[in-house]
Amino acid sequence: MKCSNECGKMLQRQYLTSHVETECPNRQVECQYCHISGGNQFIEEEHKEQCPKLPLPCPNRYKVSCPPLSHRKCGKRRARSVTNAIQYFPRDEIDAHRKECPLEMVQCLNECEEMLQRRYLTRHLQNLCSRRKVDCQHYHITGEHKFIKDDHEEKCPKRPLPCPNNCEVETILHEDMEAHRKECPLEMVQCEYHNVGCEERMMRERKKEHEKEKMEEHLLMTKLKLFKTEDKLVKNEGILVTTEAKLNSLEVMVHRLINNTGSSIRLIESAQWSNHLSTLSTKVTGVTQICTVTIKMSKFADHKERDLGWFSEPFYSHNRGYKMNLQIYAGGHSDGKGTHLSVFLYLMKGPYDDELTWPLRGTFEVKSLNQMNDCDHYLMTLRYGDNTPDSCASRLNDHERQSGWGSRKFISNEVLCKVTPTCQFLKEDCIFIKL
Repeated sequence: MKCSNECGKMLQRQYLTSHVETECPNRQVECQYCHISGGNQFIEEEHKEQCPKLPLPCPNRYKVSCPPLSHRKCGKRRARSVTNAIQYFPRDEIDAHRKECPLEMVQCLNECEEMLQRRYLTRHLQNLCSRRKVDCQHYHITGEHKFIKDDHEEKCPKRPLPCPNNCEVETILHEDMEAHRKECPLEMVQCEYHNVGCEERMMRERKKEHEKEKMEEHLLMTKLKLFKTEDKLVKNEGILVTTEAKLNSLEVMVHRLINNTGSSIRLIESAQWSNHLSTLSTKVTGVTQICTVTIKMSKFADHKERDLGWFSEPFYSHNRGYKMNLQIYAGGHSDGKGTHLSVFLYLMKGPYDDELTWPLRGTFEVKSLNQMNDCDHYLMTLRYGDNTPDSCASRLNDHERQSGWGSRKFISNEVLCKVTPTCQFLKEDCIFIKL
């Protein structure tokens, strides 16, 4: 007999019923998961690959303890009691499970680029994430943990610090440390007469005692310094007189030579002698002349709020000298930001660069002027020496301005804004810097 399911098989009638019910690939069966009916071959091969209710294991191998009576979804369906078994989910529920699965790898919600299992996410956000929000324990400021611990805490103005000299003051706020060190009795300081040769250093509390003990030696050093200064002045005066006489003589010779020669020779000789005279003039002015420049910065509060560097008009270090300008950060720059006024000098491309010596070498006195008195100015000495980077002191070729050279902590905000009957640096929203 032919199979009634049209599978094409021929068999004896006595076996037909058994074949049709249990063996025929075209027999009608029901999917045990979604209960759809169809041919056995279709259900087992095609449908099984797409059945929405087919149990699939959690891709993260999430394990649960399965009670005996609710273990139908587990892959080990025949077990009476299974513990720590991998959990199975219908295919159409697996995506929803992954959005809640404790073992699913997820990215930190603070975008710190950390990948971790979902079960550890809450602990990470609260205690471990470098970008979690925390409060500074000393100051009323909130920020990312990495910023507070790595950047802010080191510079926090309210962070208590011990005195570096171990004086009797137990703790000092970071913002008050500079002022404390200017008064600390155990701070090592120079003798008042260091500029005349006394090289001793002592604790501030012993300074007056030292000056009293060394009074005769200091007097002798001062006299020797005075004699040397007088000798140098006399010598420089003689050099100046001699050089000026030579310059006058050379100028007469050059004009006489130019008037007595042809045009082509006149042009060559004129250029050569002009360069030579310019060099001599530079040497003379370098010996005798010191240039003083006073710069006014108005609208101080506005520049501080905008947090931008302010540039002065260009000036020259001396007659036919180096072209420069001054930059001021009212709100401070780098490690002086928020606590100090920052000041930098910049070399600029100038008309006399061919006549000058490079790199720049010299000393500048930078003063924040006391607008109440012609004394008690705030002084910084800025030296262009061997330790100055070439990017700050060398000649400019491709750029109009070199890198800045100065101090990020020129004067603290506390000192700058302090007002007494005899001293005030910031007045009517203006400051004056004298070079």
